[in-house]
Amino acid sequence: MNPIRSLVARLFGPTGGTTAPDPVRDEELITGIVHPSGASGGRVPPDTEWTLRLTLEEWRRADGVIRATPLSIHRTLTYKELRVLMDRVRAGMIVTVRVRLTGEGSAELLELVDAPIPPDDPLTVRAAELSRPVTHDRARFGTLLLDRHLEWWEGKAAWMGDTIRIALAASDQRELNAALATAGALWDDQAGWSERIQAFAARELLELKNESWLEEGEAPVPEAEFRGRMRLESVTVYPDGDFTFLHDDGELFWGHGIQVSGTLTEGPTDADIAG
Repeated sequence: MNPIRSLVARLFGPTGGTTAPDPVRDEELITGIVHPSGASGGRVPPDTEWTLRLTLEEWRRADGVIRATPLSIHRTLTYKELRVLMDRVRAGMIVTVRVRLTGEGSAELLELVDAPIPPDDPLTVRAAELSRPVTHDRARFGTLLLDRHLEWWEGKAAWMGDTIRIALAASDQRELNAALATAGALWDDQAGWSERIQAFAARELLELKNESWLEEGEAPVPEAEFRGRMRLESVTVYPDGDFTFLHDDGELFWGHGIQVSGTLTEGPTDADIAG
């Protein structure tokens, strides 16, 4: 047999590949929509096997009831098997899998089943709905577009006369409202927050610049110049009041970004070089 076809047969055949299934009574056949994050794999040395992980955004069991609570699926396998599965499972597609439920919201993958889904199937209709762009309009921040993969909303907004990117981390409407409140507090005092962010970045990173990041023949950079070369690119806000400001470094750190994080209550708490 062709080695690739043999590998596919091992992965998707009735034996379930590297893990022998328990008796049939412990198995369930479910169908669901793959989360926008798709499938991923990882390995923690010294382990030699890899773990496949994927999430079904919405799914159903044999009773036909569609469940909107995500189901996390995992499987231990070799790297070659991992690549075959990841090539077969794509974000947004509908898959039928034989699994062993291992807990609330989690299951072990036993077999990927080839089961065509008709176009009028409720999951097909739901998958089409989930693939459509979702927007949220706000007077201050314009039209925000949902990035399902990252579970945040993205848009553009004016900050100190410049247009920057804004991202709001939120998985539901409650979190979005809270993230918007965080953003609103920052935008209500742009000048004050801009001063605090720049001053903190200079205090934390100016010495590093002048000790380790000077070009040959470059004179030490004074604080005013350091702050003047920073250009804000994006602000990411979170429902709990956390935020991250990302700046173009103006070649202070040879093209790496300057990232300042903090909270509404504590102000800036961390500055680092990004990228």
